[in-house]
Amino acid sequence: MYDGNLTLNTTSSTTVTCATPLPTVVNIEREVVNKSSVLADLENIQVKKTLICKKCSKSVQEVNFADPTFLCPSCLYKQKTTSISVDIQISANMEGNEQKLTIKSDVLEEFVNMIEKQELLKDIDALGDFLLLNGPFLFVFDGHGNVSKMEHPEVL
Repeated sequence: MYDGNLTLNTTSSTTVTCATPLPTVVNIEREVVNKSSVLADLENIQVKKTLICKKCSKSVQEVNFADPTFLCPSCLYKQKTTSISVDIQISANMEGNEQKLTIKSDVLEEFVNMIEKQELLKDIDALGDFLLLNGPFLFVFDGHGNVSKMEHPEVL
């Protein structure tokens, strides 16, 4: 190791010989199977709704949904208003627990479909109220501390 780089030194007395080929290396991605879950009420919550251009994946600040089309200010492509993606992300704290939760759109969508309250995705204020006032909820974490599933025990 020299100056942060791995080096190979040779001298006049170094002998080079052929080695047998290395076996095929298979890239195996480790999957963490250790999951945990917590049943808890939410103490506080922040709900962020972001509109995203399908063409460039950048956020779009203002869209008049009454118009059939819009012009993305980032990529300057005109698109159907119905093609906009909506990303909702929730940051929250559980009562009696310092752990901060982040609930991403896919988990949230699965949850509102399970409890048959899809209208909550259209009104983030109502979504925040629902989550604060209707607990406890079961939060399932993947092995990396992310919420991978959310359930409402009364609906199960």
